[in-house]
Amino acid sequence: MDNQARVLHLQAEEMAREDSLRHWSLLVQYTSGVMKVAFELAGALALTALAVVIGVAMYNAANEDGVIIEAFSVPSDLANKGITGQAVAAQILDRLSYMQSATRSSRPAASYSNNWHNDIKVQIPNTGVSISDAYRLLASWLGHQTVVSGEVYRTDTGLAVTARATGVGGATVTGTDKQLANLLSQAAETIYEETQPFRYATYRINTRGGRDSLARSLFESLAASDSVEERFWAYGGLRAMDQFKDWRLPRADALAQIAIKPDSPIGYANLLLPETVFGHDEAVVSAAQKIAGLASADTTAAGRAFVRNNSPTYRARVAVVLADYPAAIAAWIDAQHSARPDVRAAARTSFPVLYALVHDPAGSDPAFDRVPRTPTDEATRTIAAVIAGDWQRAIRSAQTAGASYRRAGYSPLATEQYLYGFVHPWVAFSYAQLGEFARAHAEIDHAPLDNYSCTYVRGVIASLEHNWRTADYWFGRAIAQAPSIGIAFYRWGESYAARGDFDDAIAKLIIAHAKAPHYAEPLELWGEILVAKNRSDLSLVKFQEAAQYAPNWGRLHLKWGEALLWLGRKEEARAQFAIASSLYLSDADHAQLLRVRHV
Repeated sequence: MDNQARVLHLQAEEMAREDSLRHWSLLVQYTSGVMKVAFELAGALALTALAVVIGVAMYNAANEDGVIIEAFSVPSDLANKGITGQAVAAQILDRLSYMQSATRSSRPAASYSNNWHNDIKVQIPNTGVSISDAYRLLASWLGHQTVVSGEVYRTDTGLAVTARATGVGGATVTGTDKQLANLLSQAAETIYEETQPFRYATYRINTRGGRDSLARSLFESLAASDSVEERFWAYGGLRAMDQFKDWRLPRADALAQIAIKPDSPIGYANLLLPETVFGHDEAVVSAAQKIAGLASADTTAAGRAFVRNNSPTYRARVAVVLADYPAAIAAWIDAQHSARPDVRAAARTSFPVLYALVHDPAGSDPAFDRVPRTPTDEATRTIAAVIAGDWQRAIRSAQTAGASYRRAGYSPLATEQYLYGFVHPWVAFSYAQLGEFARAHAEIDHAPLDNYSCTYVRGVIASLEHNWRTADYWFGRAIAQAPSIGIAFYRWGESYAARGDFDDAIAKLIIAHAKAPHYAEPLELWGEILVAKNRSDLSLVKFQEAAQYAPNWGRLHLKWGEALLWLGRKEEARAQFAIASSLYLSDADHAQLLRVRHV
């Protein structure tokens, strides 16, 4: 029994030791499994991270589209003077960067097939192989980088500089040692021309003016290319140049843009100015309506950039055509926040005439003082003088407009077209107001028959001559040319009022007000006619409404005061006379104020 008990005890101890060993073995196996999984997970994470890094690097490399300028090869004597290959590359970089910054264009960067952005840098050579070298190799394989390289070498007469870019053959310029800086500048311009022809042509216009022959050649070449984008924007570049030759050409350029991209607002926007010059006011309104519809639907980068930078410009131009001068002022105020300096400059030069159009010389005269004398400025001074009733000043301003326009580089034909658009009709208008009808006809009789302003001014001249049938003919013709615009209706109503035909006058003024509800002139004249019809009580509403759109119009407050005087409301009349006395009045209106203010 004792032996059996001892055997059982030994077996129990053995089983306990085996159980302990089994537990230890299981623990080792478990730990080994956990560590194996951990190592596998770590490896997977490392591979994933590596894949992400490689993917990001490949994506970035594929989107690389800047410029890399490699160190140039240079003669040892130049290198010993500090003009090393890197120094030459740095000068090329400086010149390219300058030209890039001096290139002002509304064309968005995304529309270029080879767009540099502002990513221009010199490549610094390394010894050995680095990560940056590997990335550059990847970028050259997948991306669209432009690599610039070249050499400076000795010739029998001095130095030669050869520069080449990716996909472009090298160009060589030669000169003396003293001309090295100029040679490098020429080399950089060649690179810019070959790799960025649109931008280079635009740069030449920006820095050399709109008659540069090389810029024209580049635009014409792009206009004949297979690329829709290049053709579209090339016609835009030609439009900016063609206005110096013949205003029919920029009109044709804009129509070509519309034919290439009928869903883009840009072609219609480029049509506005030439149509305005030709007095095709209805076409301006039609183009503006197309712009508004297309701009809201255009989600492309070019469309968004256009709306952001240019919408105040076209809104202002159309508002002027529709005689909504307060809206034009508001649009140009918005334009002052544009990213484009030319749009901001246009806003500054537009304020003087717009303040004149709302009869506010206190705003117009200081605004004229703040803008430089330009051909456009001379024309707007003529218009401002006409609005103020200063006929002699209008004629004097007009005499300098043509010479100023020609000095700015416009051809005789383009100058004459511009003058018929903005000057001749108002000179004729001024001569007619002075009773010098022969001179008025000399200015207007050869004007284009499809020019809206010229056509209704013919009617004004005939009306002042009391040639009523002829006046009616010209006013009717003007309305047929631009039925959606209210100005000719107002002038026709003015003509009927001069005949004493007040009912027909009011009928025309009603239409004028319906088509141009923010145009103060029809409302003011309507008020005067109601006073003449012994309905001063009704005239007050018209004067009050007109004052919403031309609050600083001296004549308006004078006639408003007269209406109140007729109604026996003397204190209110004196208040209006006091306002009128503080504002601009023509000599005739000032004399009338002196007669009535003490009644």
